[in-house]
Amino acid sequence: MGINTRCFIISISAIFLALGIGIFIGFMFDAQAILAAEREDIVAKLEEKFQLLEEENKKNKEMIASINNENEKYKEFYELSFPKLISNRLRNIKVAIINTNNNYNCSDINSLLEIAGAEIISITTINNNIENNPESFNMKYLYTEIGSDDIQILEYIANNIINNVINGESSEAFQELIKMNVINIEGQYNEDIDCFILTGDLNHKKGIIYQILDNNIIEYLNKKDYCIIGIAQEGSKYSHTDYFKKKNIPVIDSINTIMGKASLIFTLEERLFKH
Repeated sequence: MGINTRCFIISISAIFLALGIGIFIGFMFDAQAILAAEREDIVAKLEEKFQLLEEENKKNKEMIASINNENEKYKEFYELSFPKLISNRLRNIKVAIINTNNNYNCSDINSLLEIAGAEIISITTINNNIENNPESFNMKYLYTEIGSDDIQILEYIANNIINNVINGESSEAFQELIKMNVINIEGQYNEDIDCFILTGDLNHKKGIIYQILDNNIIEYLNKKDYCIIGIAQEGSKYSHTDYFKKKNIPVIDSINTIMGKASLIFTLEERLFKH
């Protein structure tokens, strides 16, 4: 009797255990089926969103291409009409360009001013080797004449540039700087000047040398009540046009664009013919 009861209990236990295992296995299959369905649904939704994004991206690309095409047409129109727009607006105006570093090619400005009717009297360029040419700061005649202080020498150079441009006066030291290719000059000097254009592009961040040069040039020209305008190219790595602005000098900082060129001509016209 005891054995039969034990067998009965074991049998019942085995049945329930088997039933539990079956239910668990069945649940696992159902869970996998549910997960598979969920995964397929998620993938379908992602594919749908990706398709929408792809279509939107295609529309944006087409829109950008259309805008670029339109801009090219406007640019072409401006380039064709621009010379007529500025023609002879600066007739008989005499301009001197002082390029306190040779990072800017003045040829574009030359042709621009000529189209506007202005005459470029002279272009004076201080080359970048003034920064790294020891001879430019160790010339015996400069030391003898004004001392060995670098700032005094820079001020001396700036004053000589102005005297050369305005009065045609050229000292022995100035002539030596030209021979050493520290300064380049072209054009006519000792001529009447209506306006000076100063360039502000730099090849490095620290421009203390150019600030000293510009400061002395600007101070002299301001005392004489000359028209001064600063220019720089859009996208220049560095420039010191902010320094010009602190000196209350009008600045065109996108001179390599149509808008910048137009701004230069109209600014010159306003300042020179405002009276």
